[in-house]
Amino acid sequence: MLTETDFSQIQEYFLKQLPHWLRHSPEIVATIESVVAQHFPRRDDFARLLEEMKMLRQEVSWRLELQSQEIHDHRQEMEQRLEVLRKEMEQRINLLREDMEKRFEQMDKRFEQVDKRFEGVDQQLAELRSDNLQIKRKIVKLQAGQENILKQLSGQEAWLKMTIGSLHNDKGETLEDMFAAGLRYGLKDDEITPETIRLREPLVDHDGVVFEKGYETEVDLVAHNGTLIVFEVKATAKTGEVDFFAWKVKLLRIQNPTLKVRGVFICLGARAAVKQRCPEMGVELLS
Repeated sequence: MLTETDFSQIQEYFLKQLPHWLRHSPEIVATIESVVAQHFPRRDDFARLLEEMKMLRQEVSWRLELQSQEIHDHRQEMEQRLEVLRKEMEQRINLLREDMEKRFEQMDKRFEQVDKRFEGVDQQLAELRSDNLQIKRKIVKLQAGQENILKQLSGQEAWLKMTIGSLHNDKGETLEDMFAAGLRYGLKDDEITPETIRLREPLVDHDGVVFEKGYETEVDLVAHNGTLIVFEVKATAKTGEVDFFAWKVKLLRIQNPTLKVRGVFICLGARAAVKQRCPEMGVELLS
């Protein structure tokens, strides 16, 4: 029976003689090459694998470029529609204002004629003054109505810009100001103000109840009247994005048991799959 010393001497002898055997014994070379080929990949295998990885990376890059172009085209189309709508509404308001001004001018002329005809009749003059006062009150109401219409149009414009992701600061307003205007219109809640909005609020799953322990993310919030409205705006959306948003809402509900937490997913022209997914995940959809 071989001892450990004998085995060590045999191994040392084998290693010393191996180069000589490789040079003079083709059978040994072929045997070693066969063993190496069975347990280790060859150089052409690595080359083929690298080529496959290169083709896969090219395909992924092409798909990302195609998706980016589709989003860009969709955004341009929505901005063009918004611009057309804004111009049409401005034109209608201007025509309405001009028509009302002409009518008021005509009424003023008629009252002047009546005043001249009935200057000597106090009672009729008093009645005319009363009519004139009522008309002025109606004018004030009409002006107030026009201001209300303009506010609604401004809210609608902010809502459309927000849903297509084209908010930009063109009036010296903050993002909170513009989100507040859009959300007031979209959620039909006049109590939403810039002060109630908190954008990119950190959210950490300290205990790992929804995500992995210590996982960090961000949410956009509206906090007022004991309610947290968690909202997320997407120009286009997939069902997986709805799931991730619903998980964040779930974590906020766990971390704020004394508050009412609403999840509102905002996506203009959402696909049927997204419309079905939102109620399944317990979030509201504004489309």
